[in-house]
Amino acid sequence: MQLLSSPYFYAALACLLALLAGYWGLQLRRLTSKYARLKKYLLKLKDAERNLRKSAFQDPLTGLANRLLLMDRFEVAMRHARRSRKKFAVLMLDLNKFKAINDTYGHAAGDKVLVTVAQRLVSIVRESDTVARLGGDEFVLIVESIAERSQLEALGHKLVDVVSQSVTLDSGETVAVGTSVGFAWYPRDGDNLHDILDVADIGYVHLQRIGLDAVGLGLQHHPKGSQLLRKRIPAFCRLCRGFCGCLNRLGPLLLGHFDQTKLVRSIGLRPLE
Repeated sequence: MQLLSSPYFYAALACLLALLAGYWGLQLRRLTSKYARLKKYLLKLKDAERNLRKSAFQDPLTGLANRLLLMDRFEVAMRHARRSRKKFAVLMLDLNKFKAINDTYGHAAGDKVLVTVAQRLVSIVRESDTVARLGGDEFVLIVESIAERSQLEALGHKLVDVVSQSVTLDSGETVAVGTSVGFAWYPRDGDNLHDILDVADIGYVHLQRIGLDAVGLGLQHHPKGSQLLRKRIPAFCRLCRGFCGCLNRLGPLLLGHFDQTKLVRSIGLRPLE
């Protein structure tokens, strides 16, 4: 009791409490500082993960889906189509006159054109649709919101009109590209992305060879377009080879020397080895 009534006891107790408060305040500040550093580190990890995911699934120049993400989106669209018993369309675009711009104005100008075209493609489709860049000046669209051929052709012509609009370069000069569009349907033209792209590819490649900015139908009229294509082209090549062989054998009598390579190349095919 004498100790509790002593003024020194309360002074010592106050000093002890002050020391404890200072100690725990210091520990609290240390923990707060560690928490802030940990939180900053976690944010950096999340940013790194986001950038890694972006680089893995997005085209670094345009920000569009790359081939890997395109394959994933196609699988998702295919599952939706099977469940709902509906079809969807895949469009393939290739820019015309792009190489001339690249060669004349440089790669920076070419990149400007690609980014502008990518933005225009995204602007005219729905958010649920997919726009991807395969590389170079090739683009692919997966369109689930269209089920009629007339609607798809209208979209194809709209794509041609939008892409064909002029692009202003950073130098102030104005350039313009065209595009050829081919399209195919799932599941009518194929049951996987490779076959679907084969069919869509036929339409725009033909238009490019004749120099048109238009929409090509490829082999959409046939339920197994890409399979038919793979069967017919080798047969046609064998026919050309046999025809050239006959001409070579008859050459000394009728035509003189005949170069079968030139004939095959003149019709747009690569001679078989």
